[in-house]
Amino acid sequence: MTDKLKLQEETLDPQDWQEMRNLGHQMVDDMMDLLQGIREKPVWQPIPQEVKDFFKQDAPQQPEGANQAYQDFKE
Repeated sequence: MTDKLKLQEETLDPQDWQEMRNLGHQMVDDMMDLLQGIREKPVWQPIPQEVKDFFKQDAPQQPEGANQAYQDFKE
């Protein structure tokens, strides 16, 4: 009976470590590009309407993966 009650172990580990490593490297590269030119940008910028509209959308109901989450963040 205990076998039937065992729950499948959940993990936050990526399915593909190399893909996650590549995404992490891309994130660091993008961050460094942003920081390199940050002094030329104004300290405060108004939030663009398309960003406001994006946050009015419903959250995804199904997992989309790390790559899609990062693409959404970059937009």
